Amino acid sequence: FHGVGTRTNAFLSSMSLGLHHSGVEVSGREYSFNDQGVFSSPVHACARGDAPQCKLNQSIFVGVHRGSLNEFNGVLNELRRDFSPGSYALTSKNCNDFADALCAVREPNVEMHFS
Repeated sequence: FHGVGTRTNAFLSSMSLGLHHSGVEVSGREYSFNDQGVFSSPVHACARGDAPQCKLNQSIFVGVHRGSLNEFNGVLNELRRDFSPGSYALTSKNCNDFADALCAVREPNVEMHFS
């Protein structure tokens, strides 16, 4: 997590209070949210386990998008209205909230599978 020292976060995590980053992977890109707004990056930009300050805690398959790229971009544009640049708040509107919102989208071409 950016802005929190590795040792501090490790200490907090040991008490189940650590700060965690969430993103949603779609077609090899991670979509997330920070103070600059909604962003995407190639998943390999920070390969799982490669960055010492980043530790993958959990990866959950939540669904398959069967629509077009334009349809997916439409969903992102809708979310960008609620997750605009400068609206990030550590405890009330963060990357975890964005990931929840993106995974909760119910579009005709999105099939969500939970296990």
